[in-house]
Amino acid sequence: GDTLTSEISVSGSTFTLQLMSSRGWHFTSSQSGSGLAQSSAEAIAESPEICGFFSCSLAPLANFGTMTFNGVQAAVNNGANAPFGTYTADNGPHEIIAETSNGTVKAQPSALSGTSFSETWHHS
Repeated sequence: GDTLTSEISVSGSTFTLQLMSSRGWHFTSSQSGSGLAQSSAEAIAESPEICGFFSCSLAPLANFGTMTFNGVQAAVNNGANAPFGTYTADNGPHEIIAETSNGTVKAQPSALSGTSFSETWHHS
């Protein structure tokens, strides 16, 4: 399987995302703007949105089995990196369960343990 590593850095009002693959590819994107907050962080597995000329819809969620997130940390409000589990704002951290509109579970995260958790696919 492939291992992805990501990092988001902030310089002034510019946020830069870097994705690196164990297969040798990388991707970088920078976005700037006024009023951008450095107040939350997410580690996610989700399906992409596919857009045509007049509308957008979510692609089916790929059967990724179980993926593991390791070393999940964030530095919010210009602080030092800390494990997700240490952030307690709004009674966090919060797990998000992906569901269909009728409540069928599409993907389910495990409990957060320090800097690690897994996400398991259930339905597309």
